[in-house]
Amino acid sequence: MRTSPLLAAAAIALLAIATPAHAQRSTPVTVVNTDAAPVPVETDAERNVRTPFAVGVTVAFGTFRGISTSDRVAGDDFTVPAGQILVVEHISLRATTATADQVAFVEVRFTSDGTSAEHNLPVNTDLASLPVGSTRKITNYGWPIKFYADGGSDVVLNLNSTDGSPGGSAEYRVSGYLVPASSATLGQ
Repeated sequence: MRTSPLLAAAAIALLAIATPAHAQRSTPVTVVNTDAAPVPVETDAERNVRTPFAVGVTVAFGTFRGISTSDRVAGDDFTVPAGQILVVEHISLRATTATADQVAFVEVRFTSDGTSAEHNLPVNTDLASLPVGSTRKITNYGWPIKFYADGGSDVVLNLNSTDGSPGGSAEYRVSGYLVPASSATLGQ
């Protein structure tokens, strides 16, 4: 079998073009670290700055932050620890209400340095409820969310119902994590 001179020239040209990168000239690099500028080392504690956080608040209908109100309101609050940022990832509510009553809305309010931000959580009215005797029922709600609250902020949890539930209660559960206020990445 005879190779044509044109095919041989093309093969030589391809070999010349496809010279591997490792055959090219390289310059060595030297990294010098001193005591004043050491190699940065991140510890496990510095990498994982999250501290799990969970709080439970139980309040009777007819009370809002410890103050008597109508039997259509059930709310209370807690304070974020100073020097921390709270990242809320889930809020749940277990409402024990009168059989005919419905939770109309649930709000979460953050108050810091006199400024307040309110968030209304969606309430599904088509949930199954567990009857408790002939005059009460228990309904569970849950919201996977993400809120951030500064240290020292008050976090207010509140619900209002449609008809009122004397003797009823609201059990709020808030979970997430705390990170130091100095954290640049909020523990992410």
